[in-house]
Amino acid sequence: MLKSMTGFGRSEHEDGKRRITAEIRAVNHRYADVSVRMPKRYSFAEERVKAAVKSVIKRGKADVALLVEYMTEDDTSIKQDDELNGSIRWLIPTSQGNDMEPIIVTIGPGGMTPLRDPHEGEEFGYVLSGSLKLILGGREERVRVRESFYFKPHEPHRLANAGKSPCRLLWVSAPPSF
Repeated sequence: MLKSMTGFGRSEHEDGKRRITAEIRAVNHRYADVSVRMPKRYSFAEERVKAAVKSVIKRGKADVALLVEYMTEDDTSIKQDDELNGSIRWLIPTSQGNDMEPIIVTIGPGGMTPLRDPHEGEEFGYVLSGSLKLILGGREERVRVRESFYFKPHEPHRLANAGKSPCRLLWVSAPPSF
């Protein structure tokens, strides 16, 4: 077990589809303080990464950065989502490391996105099929097929499908939020 440390480490792993890069920067600190930066789609593993680092260092400030780069053009990710009654399809799998994130969202009848807290950035959407309600603060706007929306997310916001057929839209967030 290390008692104190200052240093930097980097490791890469490739499996033919993706390259995973892990970097750790550590400085002396009185307590164990671990922070992790990783793509949002892998946030489910953040606590496990923190626990793994804390099992090796008992004190120090460690900053861990994980980057996942996809090596094949056709490797997109689709996540089924019960709250949406639909799915999210990442068009550019590495977009979480970019300034914007384009996705195709399918919201089934009665589905909705989680209520998002205000944050910095911009959001744009274009409805490919169906229609939706854009709920921004206390206002609701209906957005129909071939219509678009744009807003700065300074208020709580969500999208909902109150219709009888699925709604598909191109949604671009800057910075990435999914």
